[in-house]
Amino acid sequence: MTKYLLFFALIFSSLIFPQTVTINEAQTKYTVCNFYGTSPEFSAFFFDSAHDLGHYNVASGKWKDWASCYKISLGGVPTGYTIKNIKLTAYITQLEYTPNNFVANIKKLPNNTNLSTESSNAEPLYNTISQTGTSIGSFNYGDTLSQDIKSSITSSDFSDNYIILGVEDAGSSNNSMAKISISLVITYYLPIDMTIDNNFVDNSGNGTHGQVSIDGTTQTIPSSGISLTRNVGQNLTLSAISSQQDNQGYQRTWHTGAVSTSDWTRNGASRNPNQTYFFPVAEDDGGKTYIANLRKLYNLTFSNPGNSFYVNGNYYTNSTSVSVVEQNSLTATASNYTSDGIEYTFNGWKSDGITYGTTITPTANKTFTADYTGRPVVVSFYFGGVLNDPIKVMWTDNQNPAVTQYYIYRKQKPNGVYTTPVHIGTVNKGVGYFEDYDFSLTNTKNYDTWLEYTVQSYYTTEGTYSDDGWMTIWGDVFASMQNNALAMTKAEIEVPTEYSIGNYPNPFNPTTTINYQLPKDGMVTIKVYDIIGKEVAVLVNEQKSAGYYKVDFNASTLTSGVYIATIQASGFNKSIKLLLTK
Repeated sequence: MTKYLLFFALIFSSLIFPQTVTINEAQTKYTVCNFYGTSPEFSAFFFDSAHDLGHYNVASGKWKDWASCYKISLGGVPTGYTIKNIKLTAYITQLEYTPNNFVANIKKLPNNTNLSTESSNAEPLYNTISQTGTSIGSFNYGDTLSQDIKSSITSSDFSDNYIILGVEDAGSSNNSMAKISISLVITYYLPIDMTIDNNFVDNSGNGTHGQVSIDGTTQTIPSSGISLTRNVGQNLTLSAISSQQDNQGYQRTWHTGAVSTSDWTRNGASRNPNQTYFFPVAEDDGGKTYIANLRKLYNLTFSNPGNSFYVNGNYYTNSTSVSVVEQNSLTATASNYTSDGIEYTFNGWKSDGITYGTTITPTANKTFTADYTGRPVVVSFYFGGVLNDPIKVMWTDNQNPAVTQYYIYRKQKPNGVYTTPVHIGTVNKGVGYFEDYDFSLTNTKNYDTWLEYTVQSYYTTEGTYSDDGWMTIWGDVFASMQNNALAMTKAEIEVPTEYSIGNYPNPFNPTTTINYQLPKDGMVTIKVYDIIGKEVAVLVNEQKSAGYYKVDFNASTLTSGVYIATIQASGFNKSIKLLLTK
């Protein structure tokens, strides 16, 4: 008997799961009976569908055994679609004897099994069912067999569009005739939709998202991403394309370093760190978006005209350009140097008015210029004069024309303890000496006569002073001659030629001296502000004659931090930073 049990059922799911189609495949049954005996011995085979399987004792020494096979169609699955499962269900539908320990065996027979219903084929078919094939499963007559046999189905079976299953009992010696129901349900996936994209907008001006390679073909990504339709289980190869330009002026690159590593993500979750990502499409890929995360490459230019520097340990002169992946850092250093009587100390790298340290984590394309603070070299001075005359401090002027003044300081060491340094005079460029009329030179050497001097030169370009260079000499109090105010008047042989302002010491706590010079008469205002622009002190606000001046700024009531001193004088405006450290 031939039965066609063919129907279709669509199972719809959300986008989390793909749609599937379930097919109950058509089948054709063939049943053979073996009638045999022992007295006399005989055996006969014929097609008989009275029972599907089992054993029956017809009479003393005579028996009948039934075995069946089923040709089941696989033609309901469209070519190229992916099979989810192939479910075989079998159970006894009619049982003439009730013991439930009878066992039915199901096996997969060769597809080339001869299914002719000619009487001459009854015996060969019975032998094929009972002696060949691969076991799929067995079950007691009182149970139901339900299992996925997808792994037992080969590509050849799908090429043939059918399989053949054999059914027999387990060789029970008791009467066990029965009818059996066998069904094969195939569930396959409908193609699913997915999206492929990059994490940036390119520089084409069209809103496109650059390019990507899909299964070896390079494609331009529209603003909504590339829509793909694929079968579950179908292999997919995605390759990110490095060195693309985005619409912000940055190159996009596939980065394999430890920081800001590129990867493929699916709906925001990282899936794979490789530039080329090969995978079979999964059941839950439906409605998902795969994104290639290429990283920004920042272009940095470092400039130090006429001098050398290092970037990540590599040596350069004048300038160089390097690239850094976003969120990554580099190290750039430059050496201190001396030129034309000025010592230049490297502070860091300046870009857009901001000074950066030696470790830089860029957030944009930038040009960095080495930032230096210049101060005069330490003044090399010596002592002149003769015993009992005023102590004379002498030096050679700095060669740099912007070094315009020399400040002389003195400290004593009574009882072995240093006093606070005292500013005793300021001398213009071109003088080369200062006579201290407070002390006379002596050869008596003890704590009472112990004196130390230093000369600091002033660099008007940056408002900086040379470092201290204290030297020791011995002197007695010398009160019978001129005082130092008169000495300074003698030393100042020229009027300043330009405006300037500076301070010493800096950093300071709590007092610093602000020195300024005026090349002409005029109204002078010097004010101090905190870092947010609030006025904290007015140091000078009056008419001044041309000359050299100083004023003390006492910050004992202020908190540590950066303050700004500004001078306004006859159209001249300048600000300097004061660093208060408590």
